[in-house]
Amino acid sequence: MTTKNRQADYSVINGISLDIFTETELRKIHNATLETLTEMGINITNQEALDIFENAGAKVDRSNRRVKIPADIIEEAIQSAPSELLLAGRNPEHDLVLGKSRVNFTTFGPCNKIIDYQTGEYRDTAKEDVADTARLVDYLDQVDIYSHAVSAIDSPEENTDLHEAEAFLNNTSKHCMHLNLTSGENAKKYFEMGAAVAGGMDKLRDRPLISALVCPQSPYEIHGEAAQIIIESARAGIPINVLSMAMAGATSPITLAGTLVEHNAEVLTGITLAQLVNKGAPVIYGSSTTIFDVAESTAPVGSPELGICNAGIARLAGYYNLPSYTAAGQSDSKKSDIQAGHEKTMTMMLPAMAGSNILYGLGMLELGVAFSHSQLVLDAEMARMVRRVIQGVDVNDYTMAVEDIKEVGPGGDFLTQQHTIDNMHSEQARADIFDRQMRSNWEASGSKTAKENAEERVKEIMESHEPEPLAEEIQAELKEIVESAKN
Repeated sequence: MTTKNRQADYSVINGISLDIFTETELRKIHNATLETLTEMGINITNQEALDIFENAGAKVDRSNRRVKIPADIIEEAIQSAPSELLLAGRNPEHDLVLGKSRVNFTTFGPCNKIIDYQTGEYRDTAKEDVADTARLVDYLDQVDIYSHAVSAIDSPEENTDLHEAEAFLNNTSKHCMHLNLTSGENAKKYFEMGAAVAGGMDKLRDRPLISALVCPQSPYEIHGEAAQIIIESARAGIPINVLSMAMAGATSPITLAGTLVEHNAEVLTGITLAQLVNKGAPVIYGSSTTIFDVAESTAPVGSPELGICNAGIARLAGYYNLPSYTAAGQSDSKKSDIQAGHEKTMTMMLPAMAGSNILYGLGMLELGVAFSHSQLVLDAEMARMVRRVIQGVDVNDYTMAVEDIKEVGPGGDFLTQQHTIDNMHSEQARADIFDRQMRSNWEASGSKTAKENAEERVKEIMESHEPEPLAEEIQAELKEIVESAKN
C-alpha cells in the first residue's frame, strides 16, 4: 500500500498527545457499555439484522425488536475488526492508511445550505455544489479524503444519494466517503459505481476507493435502513463508518461519562453487526457526539464539550485498536469570524492530540447547516498548523544541532546553515492564507484579511484546477447506474 507523502511525518505516535482517560477509566466505560447492552439491550428495526444477532446467540425480543447482546459476542467482534484499513484514492498518491494515532482531516457534511463563493448568496445546495466542493478538496493538500460535503437537493429524491456520488467521483481522485446513503439498495448501487471506477468489485475490495457512513438513532436504536447499509457494506467488503450523534442532556445523559457509555454502545453494536455478517469487515469507529443546549434548543458543535467528547472517543477507539473518525474543527458561527476561529481551533486541537485518525469538520459553519468554500481553505491552513503542534519536538543528536551551534558561535546566525535549509519545511508550519508580514508590507499588498485571502484563493482554484478525469466510458457507466435506481 502506498501512503500519502508529506514533507514531515505529522503524527501523534511519538509526538504531543492527550491522554484524556486512564486505562482504568477506559475499562470502566467499556464494562458499563457491556452492562447496558447485555441487560437492557438496543432496539434494531431491521428483520435481517434481528436474524443475524439471534443466530449468533443474542437474545432477541421480536415484539419490541429489542436485542440483548452477550459480552463475548461484542468482544469477539472488536477483536476481529481490522486495526488498520486502507482508504484508497483513485490516484494512489492519495492513499490513506487509518490506524494507531495517525491524524488526517476531512470535510464536514452533508450541509444543505451553502455560502456561494462567487456571489456570497446564502442558498440551498445543489448537485453542482457537490462537484465544486469535491474539486476544491482535490486541490487542497491538507484535506486527506472527501466526505461528501453538501446535499444535491435539486436531484430526484429516490436517487439523490447516487447523484451525489456521481458528482464527487467525477471531481476528485481522493478517497470518497458517502455520508447519507438512503437505503441498502442504493448502497449496493453506490458500490457498483465504486467498482466501475476501480475496474471491478474484486479490485474495489483490494483498494476501496469509496466508503459509507451510518448513524444509529440515539438513544440505543439502529433503524432499518442504517442496519441494512451496515449489512450490505460488510458483505461487499466496503469500509463502513458507524457514527453516533448522541446529544448530552437530550438523547444521552448530561454527564459526558454517561454520554460516552451510550455512544460506545451504539457504535459497538453497529461494528458487531458488520463482523457477524463478515468477520474482518473493514469498520471505522465514528463520532459526531456533542451536547444539547437546553436554552437555545440546539446541538452546539463549537462547544468545548464537543472537543472533550471527541478526544475521549478517539481514546476509546484506540483502546479497542479500531480506526477512528471524529467531529473536530467545527463552529456554531454563521460567518468566518473570531468565533469561528476560536471554536474551530479548540475543537480541532483536542481530538487531534488524542490521536483521532480522521478529523471531520472542515468547511462548515452554523452548527453544520452551512458550507463555505473560503472557510474550507481557512480550515486547511489551520489543519496544517495543528499537524505541526502534534508533531511535537524530536530530541536526538541531529536535532539538538550541537555541532552547528559551535560552528556559528556567539553573535552569529543560522540563516545560511545547511541544517536550517534541510529542516525548514519539516520544523515550521508555513502560513499561506494567514498573514505574517510586517504592517508596511501587509498594507502594500492590499491590507487583506485572512478571509479575503481565502476568498481570492478559492476563486483561483476553481478557475484553474481540473481534477484527473474519469474515462468517458466510466462516466457513462456511473450515469447509467444512477438512472437505473429510478426504476
